[in-house]
Amino acid sequence: MPVPASRYSLDKPWAVSQDKHLKERAKEYLQRELYLEAAACYQEYLKLKPRDAAAWHDLGYCYLKLGYNKEALSAYRQALRLCPRDPAVAFNAGVAAQRLNQWSEAYTYFARALRYGENDACLWNNLGVCLFHLGKREEAIQCYRQALTLEPQEVEFWLNLGQTLAVTNSWLEAVSCYEQALRLRPQDPFCLQGVAQFLMKLGKEALALVYWEKAISLAPHDEEASLAYAHSLARLGRYEEALLFLEKFLERFPQSSRAWEIKGDIYAKLNLEEVAVYCYNKALGLPQTLSIKSP
Repeated sequence: MPVPASRYSLDKPWAVSQDKHLKERAKEYLQRELYLEAAACYQEYLKLKPRDAAAWHDLGYCYLKLGYNKEALSAYRQALRLCPRDPAVAFNAGVAAQRLNQWSEAYTYFARALRYGENDACLWNNLGVCLFHLGKREEAIQCYRQALTLEPQEVEFWLNLGQTLAVTNSWLEAVSCYEQALRLRPQDPFCLQGVAQFLMKLGKEALALVYWEKAISLAPHDEEASLAYAHSLARLGRYEEALLFLEKFLERFPQSSRAWEIKGDIYAKLNLEEVAVYCYNKALGLPQTLSIKSP
């Protein structure tokens, strides 16, 4: 009895139409999380079927997963032209615009998603983020509270609410939000960093150091946390500790301009101007013309 072949030849005629084959193959790639291959198939398919809103949406999703945010937003705009009342498309368009810091456009898309039936905590949180960046802090607070009504265990929402309350000088409420975030996830580096940043804004640098240290111990490769820790040490006048920490940090991240800048600031405060200039030049990526060794 003949045995079916276990391989396929792409040179053979398709048993289905070309556009259907492309879409099926794109979906298969998408399910396998092969986003680049899926995007290529969707691009070819949409040349044949440019009015398929679902395909534009899926192409946008591929671009989002690949980090191609401009291309994702363009694809979602196309999907919305064809299907303007789809809340999922509007939400994802908002995410793409948000990643591009296009806060007004992102807010418009999230508001559309809300208007057409999407009502989850992430949507309310994202609306709050947009409003925060648009300077509408009180409205942002209302959105964060609504998000927490739907998902009271989400640490990120508590941190966002706390940060916004702090900006509006509602310190007691802000402290309460950060305490709640810590109760929910006492070992979460993101949460610990949020608390440390809040304490720095309050001018409590020494206490902030405790949280930076704990965050770094849990996430030692987090550049932002390490630099904030070094900056806090410097602000407290603990220059020797800060320089030692930065030396070790620069062994791992020698191109970190921010680390070189902090070193320059420390040496400037120590009145070691030549060494400070060397560090600032390193931060700016300028050629080294000083006749000194790297500090």
